[in-house]
Amino acid sequence: MSEDRSQSSRRRRREIEHVTEDLEQQINSMIEWENIASVSSGDGDAPTADTDDDDDLTVLEPYGFSSRPDGSGTAIALAPGGDTEARVALGVSSPGGRPATDAGDTAMWSVAGHTILLDNDGGITIEAKDGQVIDLDSNGDIILTPKAGSKARLGGGGASQPGAKATITRSEIQTFVTAITAVVPVGADTGALIVAAVTAAFLGGVADLGSSNVELLE
Repeated sequence: MSEDRSQSSRRRRREIEHVTEDLEQQINSMIEWENIASVSSGDGDAPTADTDDDDDLTVLEPYGFSSRPDGSGTAIALAPGGDTEARVALGVSSPGGRPATDAGDTAMWSVAGHTILLDNDGGITIEAKDGQVIDLDSNGDIILTPKAGSKARLGGGGASQPGAKATITRSEIQTFVTAITAVVPVGADTGALIVAAVTAAFLGGVADLGSSNVELLE
């Protein structure tokens, strides 16, 4: 007597269901969401992420970039080759403090409040938590905005030139040179003549040049 085809079909369906369930369990064990309790500093090596289950996962980061959440976060945990004893963490994320972005923008940021924004209009803005801003705008201008009450310091970090606290252009330097060169020495009065010549060369007076909040360094 031949076997009932309906029973044979049911048996094959059960076998397929068992295989599918086993495959699903294997995939779930290799790809999981993990709650990250903390991430190590990774000094000279790949950092490790400590999960809520006290597992250590190696954190994979793009070359040339490193970050470390201030506190807990989430990540996707993968088990390459099915080896659940050697899982790695991808996309460690802790969005608290993330800046608002427009479509097409890219931003780097820290929870302290620092941001580097590459905006979709072609500008780059670097902003510190205290409000200092370096803006490379899409027109090619570089705009420095110091913290209120502070200076934008230009130079190699040497000692400040006394009184040199203003932006100065090549044309202004040439105006100085022209004014001084035109002075005809007259004994002890030469110094006063130079001062008078330089002062007369600027409509607002030389004193106004010291009112800027830009400090030139040697």
